[in-house]
Amino acid sequence: MKTPPENASIAVKNKRLNKHKLDVNEVLRGKSLKARLMRGATGSFGLKIASMGLMFLSSVLLTRIMGAEKYGGYVYAISWINLLIIPAVFGLDRLLTREAAIYLSKADWPHMRGIFSWGNRLAFVGSCILAVAALIVSSWVLKLEPEAKHAFQLSVILLPVLALTRLRQGMLSGLHRVVLGQLPELLVQPLLLIVLAAGTFWFLDMRFTSSTAVGIHILSACVAFVVGLVMLWRYFPAGAKSSSPLYERSLWMKSAIPLLIVGGMSIINTRVDLIMLGAIKGPEEVAVYAIAVRGSELVSFPLLAINAVMAPAIASMYANKNHVRLQQLTTQSARAAFVIALLICLFMVAFGYWFLLIFGKEFTSGQTALTILSVARLYNVGVGAVGLLLTMTGFERDVAIGIGVGAVVNLLLNAILIPIWSYNGTAVATATSMLVWNTILVILVYRRLAIHSTILGRLGRRGRQ
Repeated sequence: MKTPPENASIAVKNKRLNKHKLDVNEVLRGKSLKARLMRGATGSFGLKIASMGLMFLSSVLLTRIMGAEKYGGYVYAISWINLLIIPAVFGLDRLLTREAAIYLSKADWPHMRGIFSWGNRLAFVGSCILAVAALIVSSWVLKLEPEAKHAFQLSVILLPVLALTRLRQGMLSGLHRVVLGQLPELLVQPLLLIVLAAGTFWFLDMRFTSSTAVGIHILSACVAFVVGLVMLWRYFPAGAKSSSPLYERSLWMKSAIPLLIVGGMSIINTRVDLIMLGAIKGPEEVAVYAIAVRGSELVSFPLLAINAVMAPAIASMYANKNHVRLQQLTTQSARAAFVIALLICLFMVAFGYWFLLIFGKEFTSGQTALTILSVARLYNVGVGAVGLLLTMTGFERDVAIGIGVGAVVNLLLNAILIPIWSYNGTAVATATSMLVWNTILVILVYRRLAIHSTILGRLGRRGRQ
């Protein structure tokens, strides 16, 4: 008796899904996971280095073309967009990373399809509403110079593009495609920005303003967005593509709100300094401080590269109650990142003047700020992936508390110190905030997970069951 064609088709489909589920489970344990993490960490690390070089080159190019004042106007506009993108994304990028990793481990394709569709719709609508609101506020409320105002108004086009980009990155990260998820924004976009900036300045002989730089930034971001969409479609699981979506909106929203708060507090800790400095002192001060920040961020990049790979692994290990391996992963990754970060920090402290001189003589006055920020970021690397550990294990509310305290400290100290010490005061405020919230999260990680997150953690220590 022959099997009906439709039954045969269903059987083949189920066989493929079950085989994929077995493959996923195999990856999540034993040497398969270690090999995947090693490959991912190596690829992510290499990509971060390449991106770091391109971003460094683009900063040098733009500062040389534009000078401190115009470059400050460009940085000020982009800093506002980086602040507004947090409510636009609504914490959904981190939620997608965590939930996609869990759904992948269980081969739960309907929910994976559902959360991705729901998240994209919500982020797109929210980002468009914020873009319109930002245009209205900039026209009637913000008191900016005409060129700075035009640059900011042009930059709001980035909001929907960046919102959907963040969600695509979060999904690919949850699918253990970390390097591919970062590739368009870390490689394609800065490379295209350099080419367009150089071509615009030298071959078209245009007057290069803050708005020109923002326009080039938008174009390069759009191209990177399209490249990212192609990658996502290629690696999105076949089972999820063919499944009808299932939604758990109330549960997802309940988790997304604390992640939104975490993201908001994080961006306050990283961007409010530039915004407050620009409002109080002006674009030239912003330009000098922005380059000091860019240099200090090199200290953090080893941890960021490793964290990108760790995020889905942490969610999977915790879901499978593999606390011993989670402690091992946490300690080993923290130590590896710290060794590299220490070398970069020592370089910035010893040769900061010469590093800043590459951007122009007017930027060398930011040496003290560069030193302060570099040392603070070294501490950040040394305590490990504290925020990531709590977020990927469902304790995002604790992250919101810790980073929220840091944000309050940052705002208060910036308001006090910027009028006195300009960008050096901003550096002190940001560094102090970083020390405060990192210390709080170290304590909370141990209380919630019994995990020693710092470089002093003991390998093989067993966490709570």
